[in-house]
Amino acid sequence: MKIPGRLRPFSPVFLAAACLTPWLLAACASSSERAPGTQPDGYPNLNISPAAAAPQLTNEERRALVQELAKGRELPSQASQPSAAELERLRRLGELHAEERLRAIEAGE
Repeated sequence: MKIPGRLRPFSPVFLAAACLTPWLLAACASSSERAPGTQPDGYPNLNISPAAAAPQLTNEERRALVQELAKGRELPSQASQPSAAELERLRRLGELHAEERLRAIEAGE
């Protein structure tokens, strides 16, 4: 009895895929060069000191940066305190929105 949709166990396509998959994965995963600082077993050598990604700041550069940031912290922010005219405009806008919302609610009932 033949089961419909059953695959033959050793179909040439599946056999080729099974044989080529490890080869393709190995070609993608490895490189001819070894990363510097690795041991023969592939683990990194932790005895090598790491290279810095960027030069460190000197003490003078650090002090200048801290002073610049402190000055910015002391300056009052314009966005933190809106003007009286802006506050009044926002109050009127809020009242207008509240009135419109109440009209919409009352019209819906």
